[in-house]
Amino acid sequence: MANKDTYLPVGGGEDRLSEVFVRKGQVVAYHYHAMHRRKDVFGDDADEFRPERWQNLRPRWAYLPFGGGPRICIGRMLLNLPRERI
Repeated sequence: MANKDTYLPVGGGEDRLSEVFVRKGQVVAYHYHAMHRRKDVFGDDADEFRPERWQNLRPRWAYLPFGGGPRICIGRMLLNLPRERI
């Protein structure tokens, strides 16, 4: 829930690259399962288990196995992954 009026940096407009206004008190939620199966990010076979896709794919905020920002999962450190890879 937003504690003040703010903007998300992308996701708005026809191209989804414009800012999105979020009013104070508005809830912003996202669904991990749906996010991680986006064909525009992960390819037409996004529903298939294909580990080799990660050899060259770096989707940044399109893939959130550990969350991000101030509430990032502390378990991320157990994998010794740099912050920018997540």
